[in-house]
Amino acid sequence: MTTNAYCFKYNIILLVFLIIFAPVQILLAIGIEKPQEIVVDGLVSLKNGGGAAWLRWNGHEILATEGYMIGTDLRVIRITCDAVVMYAPTRRKYFSFSPEVKLPTESKDNIILTSALPIWKLVSLTASAFQKDYLCSAQSISYNTLHHHSKSLGGMMSAIVSPNHRFHTYKGLILSSPVHIDGRGWEQFSKQIHNYNSLRLGKKYKAFNNKGSVVSNGRPLDQTIQDIALKTGVNIVWNKPSMIPLYCSLRDREWHEILSMIVFFNNFKLIEHADFLEIK
Repeated sequence: MTTNAYCFKYNIILLVFLIIFAPVQILLAIGIEKPQEIVVDGLVSLKNGGGAAWLRWNGHEILATEGYMIGTDLRVIRITCDAVVMYAPTRRKYFSFSPEVKLPTESKDNIILTSALPIWKLVSLTASAFQKDYLCSAQSISYNTLHHHSKSLGGMMSAIVSPNHRFHTYKGLILSSPVHIDGRGWEQFSKQIHNYNSLRLGKKYKAFNNKGSVVSNGRPLDQTIQDIALKTGVNIVWNKPSMIPLYCSLRDREWHEILSMIVFFNNFKLIEHADFLEIK
């Protein structure tokens, strides 16, 4: 690797890990004395049961589904059309938290209720409720407010991305992006994912055939690339990394698929050399 290429140093990665994840670990290790301080920024409730919610407490943002534990003694047991219901076993007490917004009319369809949230958060909320992976462009940061009901995932996603974004599903994955990125139509980035055969990377680098997961709520893309290089042992060079956020949930997928998706959908190229991969 050249001197101006990435140096994947363990202590740097460890420091980054502590900075990013320590607050979450602290949250999971403590009890919440005043559950009434929890705020629901948005929820999705499915007509056949299940859902997801963006919660906020004490500076922490939490994407929760049914069964999720908050702190040491507060479990999300149900997400309804207008509330997130939790139970504290040691206190033997139920708590119910509702978003500030309300659906104007009753409905038996799937429901999404949110305050103003960036598109990527709305996509992650919906993907979580429907148990899908997702990948958003780094530019999916404009805000939308939803009081909507629909019969299907497609109907809900159409409401989320309207009017300035688009979405598309592929391999159990929701892809979402602004209509135009740097003067290019968003379909071009989706087509690159469709047309690129990432299996060729698996043939060249056997470690890329192993499965992994990447979940990112805005972590810099270059740090994720570093992690993939460390976990697979593949030499990945990015001489001039762009500090852009990565918004995705890609679980239990081959590393070659994860790498190509996050690179292409964020407007970068993946170039194969004799003994290393280069990102431009």
